[in-house]
Amino acid sequence: MVRCKKKYLLNGCLLAIVTTTITYIYSTNPDNQNHSNYQHGGHNRIVPKRRKFENVVQNEPWTDLKEETGLNSRYKVNNNHNKFVDNGENRSKDNSAPLKEAELGLIRTEEDRKLREEGYRKHAFNEFISSRIGNHRDIRDSRNSMCSSLSYPTTLPKTSIVICFYNEAWSTLLRTVYSVLDRTPYSLLQEIILVDDFSDRVDLKKQLDDYVGSNLAPLVRVIHNQKREGLIRARMVGAANATGQVLMFLDSHCEVNVKWLEPLLTEIQKDRTTVTVPIIDIINADTFEYTTSPLVKGGFNWGLHFKWDNMRLDYKNKQSLIRPVR
Repeated sequence: MVRCKKKYLLNGCLLAIVTTTITYIYSTNPDNQNHSNYQHGGHNRIVPKRRKFENVVQNEPWTDLKEETGLNSRYKVNNNHNKFVDNGENRSKDNSAPLKEAELGLIRTEEDRKLREEGYRKHAFNEFISSRIGNHRDIRDSRNSMCSSLSYPTTLPKTSIVICFYNEAWSTLLRTVYSVLDRTPYSLLQEIILVDDFSDRVDLKKQLDDYVGSNLAPLVRVIHNQKREGLIRARMVGAANATGQVLMFLDSHCEVNVKWLEPLLTEIQKDRTTVTVPIIDIINADTFEYTTSPLVKGGFNWGLHFKWDNMRLDYKNKQSLIRPVR
């Protein structure tokens, strides 16, 4: 009985080896690897294509801001477009010429690898790529195509933009500020207030003060909290120091898009008690690729957990896709 079991076991092992060998030979034969036309049966491993990193080209340099604004002479307002422009002197020394999009995440040295890992550890995003993008970049207009035909009042309230941060990465903080300057009409911008909620990073203290003072003052100013206040109290500090007619709060690692402010102010002008929130697009934490957000709105469930809900829209009525949603 024991011998019989050993015999069966030996035969089974030999059969398994032969079957595996035949299967391997069959699967490695080029004639048998393409099964894409079969509805069922063999399948190929799908290798994901490398995602194209779009819109990382830096904006054209600014030219100079109007002298009556009191800003540093290297700025001015371009009256043709009512936008801020920069003559190129504004670029920080570490903001080198744009790399090709395929090179943004390229690790060339051990030092590059350490910088990338350190960025993830501190900020949970790829600061290595962020710093290579620079202070300015073009992003595609992600609005519905019908939005380009909309018009807004010529007289809208001036806005104080409050940006609170704690140990924010230098590159994302400055790109947030410059994106506001690049895409906001001068007539609507009262000031940008950066509230440092007691960061312990050295570059966010005197270095930031000196940079803002030399390049962005007095339109942009920095307030340093003397103790950690938390997000809401830090925003209240910014609000207490604001002089604009409207308060706008932004995260310290975001980028605004084309015509981002006008529709928000239009609804506030209709009713000063209105609180407006824009569609929030997505910046990939690993690649910094900018992608369009689906039409969703934020809300809380009964457990007070924040979540995104799909909007209930009348897709048969195209105008409902660009109207404000309550």
